[in-house]
Amino acid sequence: MSFSNFVRRARDPGRPHLARVASLCSAVQVYRPLGHRATLSYLTRISGPYEKDEAALLRAVELLTASRGIAVQERAAYGARRGTEKAAGRRRPAPGDYPDQQIWHLDPRDGAMHALWFWLRDTRRAGHRDPGLVRLARECLVTGSLSPADQEALAEVHSVSQAVVRMPWTGAPGGDSRWHTARQRLRIVHHLRTAARLYTPRDSSQST
Repeated sequence: MSFSNFVRRARDPGRPHLARVASLCSAVQVYRPLGHRATLSYLTRISGPYEKDEAALLRAVELLTASRGIAVQERAAYGARRGTEKAAGRRRPAPGDYPDQQIWHLDPRDGAMHALWFWLRDTRRAGHRDPGLVRLARECLVTGSLSPADQEALAEVHSVSQAVVRMPWTGAPGGDSRWHTARQRLRIVHHLRTAARLYTPRDSSQST
């Protein structure tokens, strides 16, 4: 089912409230800029307890729809721009040109800060955390920025994780786990850059 259909079902006052909540969760499966669980957590924070409250549920649906609307517009503009560029002979896009799909478009920095907070408290993934990234995330949450030395450390994590993601998988034991761990680290690096306002070109390997 499409995002719009899930949204329509979530708004329908004739359906049971829990069924409408389930439809909202399904819509977040389709559009999850901070990750599925982190996006739902963020919606709770900015909208209220939508699992119990009608007004909060409607606020969550409207905010999710508004953020996705901006993302859709950016993708459409990118597609039109790339069509023009290809017609002019430019076959490859500029680095970092693809629209960012891992931000909360209504407030990128606030969404990134929440994603970092959620990641730090996510005990389900505690064993996969890089201690260096944990330190950087905590520092960013406290100060809202990263020192030059921390920015260098972040760049190193990005470089190492990116190398793992780009390696061809050979089927070796643990290879798939290392790939997924590297992908997760790249997402956290991206949230850190957004939260600390380090707007550097994004690598296409981070796109979701």
